[in-house]
Amino acid sequence: MKSLIFLSLLALAAAAPLEIRQSTTRNELEDGSSSSCPEAILIFARGSTEAGNMGALTGPPLANALEAHYGAANVWVQGVGGPYTADLASNFLPGGTSQAAIAEAVRLFNEANTKCPNSDVVAGGYSQGSAVIAGAIPDLSAAVRAQVKGIVVFGYTQNEQNGGGIPSYPQDDLEVFCADGDLVCDGTLIITPAHLTYSDDAAGPAAEFLESKIGHVVRSGTTLHIAGWMGDDPETGAIVPGGIEAQTEQAIKNIKACLEAAGSSLDKAVRTRIYIMDMDEFRKVDAVWGKWFEEPYPVSTCVQISGLAKEGALVELEVVAEA
Repeated sequence: MKSLIFLSLLALAAAAPLEIRQSTTRNELEDGSSSSCPEAILIFARGSTEAGNMGALTGPPLANALEAHYGAANVWVQGVGGPYTADLASNFLPGGTSQAAIAEAVRLFNEANTKCPNSDVVAGGYSQGSAVIAGAIPDLSAAVRAQVKGIVVFGYTQNEQNGGGIPSYPQDDLEVFCADGDLVCDGTLIITPAHLTYSDDAAGPAAEFLESKIGHVVRSGTTLHIAGWMGDDPETGAIVPGGIEAQTEQAIKNIKACLEAAGSSLDKAVRTRIYIMDMDEFRKVDAVWGKWFEEPYPVSTCVQISGLAKEGALVELEVVAEA
């Protein structure tokens, strides 16, 4: 049975058009400097028998779409290579890949956190590569895992085994692409033509899903729009204790980190908008705001609202700044 599966996979790969089978390697995370961190970092694990460290069927289309959306300078793309050889035999190991491959992915996630802690990390995997990413996530520390904002997997070989999810990772931040007739998603390693149909998904809905998860920064020409930040602890994702002053302080720190990751700063802010649960506490928020923003002050408005997205959140801030 194994030989038949190996041969069918090789035959399908050989039948793919030449442009689909081109090798692609990306190493921006490994080669990049901590002094020029991007808005987002994509870590991707290719499928079995694919060349380079990104493969060709799904990795490059996904990366290209993200770069088109954010600008190539604002996205680092990193393939999982080295100890992950994308060999066929590793598909039959527990977890659907080798421990060495999983360890290499863990190393890259840790490197992203060490080198660029304020950049958003997103990840993807195709075929055996989906098992690599799924195996790495539970082995990350809570702080490193919290930096991984979204994951997409194609032809997920551990789909049945993991109940359509990834252990220790929020289901809302994961998108699984399993084509009709792709039997690997049903807990087998029987390869069908459907397993080679994910390029359009990678370039379209998968990229859009990751874009919805990446950071709070939207660039429009020379203007940066920082979407709402509450008082989230970046390591745990939980609202910080200490009341509205502490939450305002943390929200501004989060905004500052977003701006700096995008090559800007708080002193380039031109507008802020504050959403507050209780207008009677505005003076407390304003006092903290005044410690962080300097003259010429950005235009600011404050709106009282009936609720915020996170339990316990008392305030949320948005900022518009020059790039």
